[in-house]
Amino acid sequence: ELAFRALGRKYGCDLAYTPMLHSKIFAETPRYRQDHFQSNALDRPLAVQFCANNPKTLLKAARLVEDHCDAVDLNFGCPQDIARRGKYGSFLMEDWDRVHDLILTLKLNLKVPVWAKIRVFPDLDKTIAYARMIEAAGASVICIHGRTRDQKGNDPGPADLERIRDVAAQLRVPVIANGNIQSYADALHVLKVTNCQAVMSAVGLLTQPAIFSGQRPEPIEMAREYLSFADEYAAHFRMVRPHLFQMLYAHLRHRPDLLATLAKTKQTDAGALASYSPFLDLVLAEVGTLEEAQAEQQKMRELEDAAAAAAAVAAENGDQLDASSDDGQVTVSLDGRKLTKRDYKTLLRKQRTMQRTKQAFAAAAIIHSGKPPPIIDTQRAVGE
Repeated sequence: ELAFRALGRKYGCDLAYTPMLHSKIFAETPRYRQDHFQSNALDRPLAVQFCANNPKTLLKAARLVEDHCDAVDLNFGCPQDIARRGKYGSFLMEDWDRVHDLILTLKLNLKVPVWAKIRVFPDLDKTIAYARMIEAAGASVICIHGRTRDQKGNDPGPADLERIRDVAAQLRVPVIANGNIQSYADALHVLKVTNCQAVMSAVGLLTQPAIFSGQRPEPIEMAREYLSFADEYAAHFRMVRPHLFQMLYAHLRHRPDLLATLAKTKQTDAGALASYSPFLDLVLAEVGTLEEAQAEQQKMRELEDAAAAAAAVAAENGDQLDASSDDGQVTVSLDGRKLTKRDYKTLLRKQRTMQRTKQAFAAAAIIHSGKPPPIIDTQRAVGE
C-alpha cells in the first residue's frame, strides 16, 4: 500500500506496484477501492496490478485508475489457491485466448501502457511461446517469475534465472526478472545472469524494505519508519500488522511469545506508531539488535543440537540423561556440557520444532515435577 511504497522509494526502489487488486470487486465496490488503493503525486512511477478473467470487468476497473498511474499490470503469476478457485493469476496459463483478450482489451482502450507478470512453464519452448503471445497481444513490459505454478509455499525452491534469461532473449519488450532476491547483491546477480532491464523483489522487499539501497538498517528502526508513513498516509490498520510480522520475523523467530504479543496488539485511535511503539520497545529490551538476536538464535540451535544428541545417546543406551540438582538448578550433562533449567525454558520459547525438544528433554522433565514440559504451538500463536 502507499505507506510501504513510500518506504521502499526512500530506500532506492525505482518503480512500485500496488498489491494485486481484484478487478471485479474494485470495479463494483467503492469501499474496496477506498481501502486498497491510495496514491499521490510522489507515488510515481506506479503500476496498478489487477487479477482478472473478464475483459469488460477488467477494463471498467482499469479506467478508474488510469489517471493515477503509469501502467496497468495484469498478474498472471499468482499461484495461490484463491487464484485457482477464482480462475485467475497463474491458473489462466492454459487459457491463452483469454489471456490474449484481457491484454488486448486494455491495450486498445487505455491511456497508459499494459504490462503483464507471468510464471514459467516446465517446458522452455512453451514458456517462450506464451511470453511471445503476451507481447503480441500488447504488453509493453513483461515480468517473468522464474518459478513454475507448482513452486509455491514457504519453501518453493530457487527461481530458474537461466530460464528467465532464455525467455527474455526472445522478446522485444523490456523484461523484469523476479525471484531469488533477498539482498542487494542478489539483485545485481540476477541482473547479470538474466540480462534483463530490471529486477523485482516481493518477499525479500517485505522483510527488508531497504533491499535496493544496499543498506541493512535495524528491523526495529525500519518498522518505526514504516509506522510513521502509515500514520502520514492513513494506512488501513489491517495492512499494518502483517508488514510488522514480515519485517520483524527474522528478529523474533526464536521468540514465539513476542510474535504472539504482536498478533494481539491492537491499533488505537492514537495511530500506528503510538500503538506499536511499546511493543517495539519491548523487543529492543528483551531481544536487542538483529545481530544480538541472531547470536542468541545460534546459541539456541547449538543447545538444541546438544540436547538432541544427548537424547539419542540415552535412547541408544537405554538410559536416562545424567541429571543432577544444585541449589534448585537442574543440570543435564553430555560430555561435560551442561544444559540448565534456564536453557531449557529458553528453548521452549524458541522452538520451531517443538516435538523434537519435548523428546530431547524428556529425561529432564523432573524440573516440571515429573510432568511433561509445556509445548507452545508457534503456528497458532503467530496466526492469532
